[in-house]
Amino acid sequence: MAGHAEKRGKFTARNWADLPREILVLIARGLSCNNQLRFRGVCKSWRSIGMVEILSLKGLPCLVCFTSVHDGNGGVTSECLISLPMQPSAMRIFHKIDRDDKHKFVGAKVVESKDGWLFCINRYPNFTFLFLFNPFTKETTVLPDLDVVNDHSHCFLYMAASSSPSSHDCIFFASYQSSSHFSINSCCKSDNEWTVYRFPIETPISRVLCAGSTQYCLSLTGDLQAFSMDNRSLTVLGDSISKIFTKIHLFEHNGELFLARFQEKDSIKWKVSQFDRNQEAWMEVKTLETLTIFIGCGYSSESKPVAATGLGKVFEGCICYWEGPSLVLYSFKDGRTRKLRSAYSRAEVYNGYLWFQTPYSS
Repeated sequence: MAGHAEKRGKFTARNWADLPREILVLIARGLSCNNQLRFRGVCKSWRSIGMVEILSLKGLPCLVCFTSVHDGNGGVTSECLISLPMQPSAMRIFHKIDRDDKHKFVGAKVVESKDGWLFCINRYPNFTFLFLFNPFTKETTVLPDLDVVNDHSHCFLYMAASSSPSSHDCIFFASYQSSSHFSINSCCKSDNEWTVYRFPIETPISRVLCAGSTQYCLSLTGDLQAFSMDNRSLTVLGDSISKIFTKIHLFEHNGELFLARFQEKDSIKWKVSQFDRNQEAWMEVKTLETLTIFIGCGYSSESKPVAATGLGKVFEGCICYWEGPSLVLYSFKDGRTRKLRSAYSRAEVYNGYLWFQTPYSS
């Protein structure tokens, strides 16, 4: 690095470390994930451009995969792979787990994400181990073990949080169902055990979504039900949605509930509906000019979609999903599809990767 600025005629030689932040960000946003790591290793001021900030400037949600393994020396190390969907390389973040219960982390799977945190589970014969991991700060939050046996009578559905997992008043949820009931479990960071709410069910729950302190559950018959921490009851909202659709994805955007629905035989294959809370009914959304919906993928095929705005003409007004080694974009404007070649196969994505939004994504 050069020393202090020197005057050379009409020009001033400046220290590379003193480049304006906006210039550094412009440089970093054009690099691959691996090169971004090298970029940040140049000096302290360049390192101040956080990876979250760089990735969020790209606009697109990231793909993230989390694994924890024995390191061969009696320790446990986690590896988090983060990349953009069209990038051939991934940023690798390693973290040595130094805890008495570190063996519980080995083989854990990521099932959800929120505000830069990964929600992970590890099933054992008599219980389920749950924890949250932030790949950028390397913080770990372990939740109480969940008394769910690992057999076919229980189907683990969802982990969720009422707000950012970093906040002190965040409420964590874990939901699952058996053949006779649907269980919603809640706890706070300071709790040593879950509070369990059980409800009899006639039709299995197929989708679960958390918006604030309310959980919304969609049954196989199309009934939307809401569980509120205020009254601790499960209430049916409005009429059932049409069951002619072969695929239904429930997601939230700016506090509103949406459904992305797919029908193989329809000329317009994808349709999006928004839940009108006043009328308690699903209303079809005619125009989606700026919204991009990334259909959920990862360890759990029920992972909720991710919605984003401001991604430019290539992605805006589209539903994105995987088909073979390509990312397919379905346009709401003309009903056409186009394929973008990806470095990932559909099998790779569904066997481990999850859509992941950084805290500062638009």
